[in-house]
Amino acid sequence: YEAWECFCNYQFIKNKIRKIEAGCMNLNKPMIRLCEKYMMRLEGTKIAHFRVGGKDSDMLMYGKFGP
Repeated sequence: YEAWECFCNYQFIKNKIRKIEAGCMNLNKPMIRLCEKYMMRLEGTKIAHFRVGGKDSDMLMYGKFGP
């Protein structure tokens, strides 16, 4: 988390990036926790976007605007 926070904050402050986005499978619990801890907002879901082990998996899309 610390690396993600440092990277995102650097992009917002030094590079004046307007928005950070991240997408992950709904099975990727560590990435979901990271996005939520960084206070990213769930902006959308692509239903059955991935196929894993013969089963469909959704894609979760998170985003956060800079200060």
